[in-house]
Formats: sequence, C-alpha cells, structure tokens
Amino acid sequence: MKPKFHITQNSTLIDTKVEIRITDLLPNEIVTLKAEMRDNLGVDWESCAEFTSDNEGKINLATAQPLSGTYDMPDITGLFWSMSPIRNAQPKNRTPLKPLETKIFLMRMKGGVTSTSIIREVVSPEVYRLPISVKGLVGTFFFHPKSGPLPTVIVLGGSEGGLRESNAALLASHGFNTLALAYFGTENQPKKLVCIPLDYMEKL
Repeated sequence: MKPKFHITQNSTLIDTKVEIRITDLLPNEIVTLKAEMRDNLGVDWESCAEFTSDNEGKINLATAQPLSGTYDMPDITGLFWSMSPIRNAQPKNRTPLKPLETKIFLMRMKGGVTSTSIIREVVSPEVYRLPISVKGLVGTFFFHPKSGPLPTVIVLGGSEGGLRESNAALLASHGFNTLALAYFGTENQPKKLVCIPLDYMEKL
C-alpha cells in the first residue's frame, strides 16, 4: 500500500501553521521525511527527520518524536524552521514576492518514495502592490483597494539596505496597509548606511 500525505492546506501564507499527517504505512515502520525549498534569493534549503509510525501505520508531525534529523522534538513546523542552506549554495535571482514551494519526500527503508508539495505565499491575492518613486522617496505600497480605512505601517530594512517588500507584503496580508520604505542602497540614494538625510521621512 502506498503511503498518503494529509495536509490541512497545500497553499497558504508563509506564517500559517500547516498540519502534516501520513497514513497507510506499516505499523511501527521507520521512514525518513526530507523537505526541500528554494528561497526568494534562489538559495536551496533542506531538512530531514526520521520517524516511526504508530501501531496503525500513521505519523502526525505535531506529535511524532523524531528519531534523528535536523530537529529533535515533536513540532508541527519542524521541517520548515530546521532547514539549512545546501552546502556551497549561491544566491541567484532575487524574487521577494514569489510563492515558496516546499517539496516533501517520504522515503521507506525498503525503497519507494512518496512526495507532495506545499505552496507558501508571501502576499495574499487581495493585496495590491504600488511602487513609489517621488521626490527622492523610494518604496512600495501594499494596500487593500476594496476595504475601508486601515492602519498603515511603515516597514524599514536594516543594514542590508534596499526594500523589505516581503515583510511588508506579509503584514499587509493580515489586514494592514504597509509601506516598504528604502532609505539607502537603491538608485539615487546613499549606497551605504552613512550620511542618511534626516529629513527623508518628512517627504511622506
């Protein structure tokens, strides 16, 4: 019998917990789960964990104790947060708002692989994106055109510079209007975090 994945949501926001269960294994069967993902910088990540099914041939990641792997306690999100970059991975094309696909493989000791995938969205479909470049002000506005007045949050990056669009988009997906604002590291702005004009915020 081929094992089956049971996933609460195959497509959801990236900060939403996803319940993963597996059925139709042999009772007390040892299997390995491996997760693979390419992030929005093009870097490949992976994690893994080994489990023993229960007497009914089932595994629930929320309660199952890993025998070994990249995390060591029952955790519904363990396969996601315990990922690490694959050795020598190099950043490629930056796609900050692209949905992230996580592929999950189940490998049996006697051979055979079953797989599934989970799409984790950075921004929900009802959120609109508006690039802004006015009077030296550089940013991206995420808003809900069909909703009434909403609180607006300004999202600033840190020492990496540029825009933190993914952070702003995810926050907007939870009911805010957000402005991802760049104050250095983009065109016509200081290249480094030095000599930042203090009147920059007055342009808002």
